[in-house]
Amino acid sequence: MPCEIIISKDTSKGCTTEFTDMERDRLISQYKDSPQLKGFIASYTNQLLGDGGLLKTWQDMSIFLCIDKAAGKWLDIIGIIVGIDRYVKNGIAIDYFGYKNDPNSDSFGLIGNPDVGGYWIYEGQPLSGGINMDDTSYRLAIRGKIAKNFYDGTLNKTIEILQMVFLVPCMVFDLTGDYTIYIGKQLDQLERSLLTDNELLPKILGFKANIDYGPLPYFGFQGVPCAEGFDMGSLSGELT
Repeated sequence: MPCEIIISKDTSKGCTTEFTDMERDRLISQYKDSPQLKGFIASYTNQLLGDGGLLKTWQDMSIFLCIDKAAGKWLDIIGIIVGIDRYVKNGIAIDYFGYKNDPNSDSFGLIGNPDVGGYWIYEGQPLSGGINMDDTSYRLAIRGKIAKNFYDGTLNKTIEILQMVFLVPCMVFDLTGDYTIYIGKQLDQLERSLLTDNELLPKILGFKANIDYGPLPYFGFQGVPCAEGFDMGSLSGELT
């Protein structure tokens, strides 16, 4: 079929001529010398295979709709197809006036200096705001959503999805029927929101999922994030 011809920029003219000759050979003898049909075939061939033709447009679209190469609105289109939005409801934390050691709490402000101090918040006021993911973060989220769309409900697939999104190893602890999965880094506000608001965390069949944040030490080598020595860190199970 003509649409199966793959051309490059340097050989498009040769392929156009070859395609034109092939189509003309298909004419029955009664119309082989028809100037109108020959002209129609040449015009059609040029529109299909010529510079800026339909085939080139199709090839460009296949590039624009590739996750690794798509950017901006083209990446948004992929996200719509997959089923995940670029906008994250609680993707950025808000600094507020609060007690020491509370997450994102800040001190009193200074008159005339808006860069010092946290906002005064009322009871029930949200502590985070929405944010649009950049292309790099959005690509990871899209890949995670694609994996979740084909999720089979197993623990191994859950770990695979988490590692795909956060690009770090995950540790699994088997606690007599309850499984705990530790992600190998501290999650920022955006990454936490990907798990909760965008529901990228797949639910293992037969298990209820809870999400907790905090550096929980495990037994490991010196220099590894959150790793501790003897009598300090928990002994992990399988490292995937």
